[in-house]
Amino acid sequence: MNAALDLIRNKIVLPILTAPFQHKWQVQGLGMLRTYLDPNTRLHIWHSKLNYCEDSGWHTHPWDFSSFVVAGKITNSRFLKREDTPSGVATGWQPFTEQHIICGPGGCAMSEPKSVYLFENSREAYTAGNTYSQRADEIHTTGTMDGSITIITRKTVNEDGSANVYFPRGSEWSSAEAREATEDEIMLGVNVALKRLSAEGQL
Repeated sequence: MNAALDLIRNKIVLPILTAPFQHKWQVQGLGMLRTYLDPNTRLHIWHSKLNYCEDSGWHTHPWDFSSFVVAGKITNSRFLKREDTPSGVATGWQPFTEQHIICGPGGCAMSEPKSVYLFENSREAYTAGNTYSQRADEIHTTGTMDGSITIITRKTVNEDGSANVYFPRGSEWSSAEAREATEDEIMLGVNVALKRLSAEGQL
């Protein structure tokens, strides 16, 4: 067993999961339950039932980050962008709409929608004990297994909290702004996380 995984699971994750109501939880619309460990570090529990803006999963961030996978599986896809119309047939470039937004509480769109094209440049899979990193300006979307647990560490790049979001041409952006989690949502996330840890032999 990975020593770092053992330490993080036993010293950080399990104490939180076994006493969840001692912590403040939020639901974030891309399908996660989250709580802050410090101002720049968050514990995430992923569940598809918490995803309420499926058409807005492509985005950048106001910060660089690294993510440590405690349980489950994360699929991280990174995209290239171009603004001119791709030539040729079956190029892999897909039509999207881009908007510049302010993230976080009170977040809103800061630009008019703009037509762009995105190309999936890489797709990476990570499981328990893996770490991956990403720059603030990299466009990505995240696929997860229900019950996946990650710890994300951030370093702010855009002090104004701005980032870009992308959604398929013909759809509309919907905010994934976090809100306070209900007791039912907390237990939904905690229970599925404990089941994932058990299924992977970590309990």
